Amino acid sequence: MKTLTKVGFFNKENDVITYLNYFEIDAYCKKEIIEKNLTEDFRQSGYKAFDYVMRNMHYIFVNPLFQNDKYLIWNNASYYTVDKMKVMDFMDDNEETLYKSTIEVFSQKIDMNIFMLEDTQDITGKTKEIVPYTNCFITPTGEQILKPDCYRHQATAATICHNELTKNQDFCQKYFENMTPSIHYAEFFLVSECNYVEIDYDTNTCTMLYNKSTINQNQQETIKKVIGNEITVINVEEQNNITCMITENNVLDNSSFKK
Repeated sequence: MKTLTKVGFFNKENDVITYLNYFEIDAYCKKEIIEKNLTEDFRQSGYKAFDYVMRNMHYIFVNPLFQNDKYLIWNNASYYTVDKMKVMDFMDDNEETLYKSTIEVFSQKIDMNIFMLEDTQDITGKTKEIVPYTNCFITPTGEQILKPDCYRHQATAATICHNELTKNQDFCQKYFENMTPSIHYAEFFLVSECNYVEIDYDTNTCTMLYNKSTINQNQQETIKKVIGNEITVINVEEQNNITCMITENNVLDNSSFKK
């Protein structure tokens, strides 16, 4: 069993990074809120503890999704990464603090590829009614998680994974031990190891990723509602426990999903 990489926080009052286990993050954020006497404001905000600490208390997160070359910063309802080496180089040239340097590097060149959504937006919540013909993830229980229009699937997947990593030790270990350097790792992990289904639409063409050994009846029923019954399967490929099926709308062949 691999030893988990530590994650942490620093803020504008304290440049010293507080390191802890990823699965302790949720409890740590709640503790910070209580110690700063912000419990009532936090309660009224409606934010999850991590979001509140990042956006309202202006903390910076270290090693997001176990990426030990990145800092994570909140800006305008989304999360962006900042390269650690660029921050170190800036500090060498300007003799600024870690916090100020990270803010400055971020402000000089904002990474337009949003790393993660604001979890409080209920991205990990379940929709009451299935929305057809839309980009989404389908949970192991057959519920639908919509992908907001202005975000990529990898940002949505990263948000789902981060939410679990902050409070679930078993999930942390599994995620960490299977890690690959791909920017799509969070997506692949959810599909191959956690029995999620990913659906990606491009006009009338739909790309669907799923694990054929674990897909279940609830998910198949939801898939029918999302992609419709009048489809043609164009191509099916399999790799590393992930089946990629491309269809176009024009009757869902259930045999394609059978184990």
